[in-house]
Amino acid sequence: MSFKLIKNFVIVGLFITLVYMSGCIEEPTIAPIKRPFSSTRIGNFAYNAESINVTIYNPDNTTIVKNDIKRNTITDYFDLPSGKRRVVVINAGNGDTLIVKEIEFSSYEESGIYFTGYFSKSNLENTFAFVSDAEGDTYVEEKPAAGKTWIRWIHLSGDSKIEAGKKVLVHVRLTNPGSTKKDSATMFAAVGSISYAYGVLEFPNVKSTVNKVVKKYHDSLVVTGKVHFSIVNANSLKDTLAWLNTTIEPGYIYNLYITGEPNDSTTMKIFESKQLPLPARPK
Repeated sequence: MSFKLIKNFVIVGLFITLVYMSGCIEEPTIAPIKRPFSSTRIGNFAYNAESINVTIYNPDNTTIVKNDIKRNTITDYFDLPSGKRRVVVINAGNGDTLIVKEIEFSSYEESGIYFTGYFSKSNLENTFAFVSDAEGDTYVEEKPAAGKTWIRWIHLSGDSKIEAGKKVLVHVRLTNPGSTKKDSATMFAAVGSISYAYGVLEFPNVKSTVNKVVKKYHDSLVVTGKVHFSIVNANSLKDTLAWLNTTIEPGYIYNLYITGEPNDSTTMKIFESKQLPLPARPK
């Protein structure tokens, strides 16, 4: 056998070996890119819809459906892909479409979407709308300091078909004897056991005992114990429109929603939602 032929056999053998070895090398696995998410909850505070069905349309044409949300109730938190989403709200009682809106859900944000107002097929009377409340970030455990509480007011009593209700006066009185606690936030003045505090709150704004600057929370001294909250007409400063007696416990977040038709003491309420801080979640 000639040297040239042997050389060719060796070259072919080396080539086959290299091909075989390359087939044994494991290809790198590229993890799929995670889509940013949002965590939200939905509340029905409509004036004339006892129950609503809400459908949210995802980018892949799937839907998130929350049916039979009773008036003055809020769903649990649920996740959805962040971004602008088409949201359709139906009156569960008669099938009327109450609102169709593109609502923005920010990435890694905890929020509340609250539907409120008076629905009418007449544009002159219809005030049905939504209020979006940015509550915090999913990747941060935002909570009050030890022994303290956060209180948030959300004004959901917008215009009715006949009444504009842009302002109400938050009127707070402590009923725990001997308390001299003060709230360091701008929402309330000094509050003692027999004193009062006032804060004007306009629809659809939020005021809180938490100072929120660039989504960073700062601790503040807040009241605990038995408290009497009342809502007073901002113009007369006399007419009490709604009230709530409750006990404020440290460690919790209290969302207090002003609901019902504006300046109507027969329908206005202070709806209380008490919750523990949500745990932090990775992005």
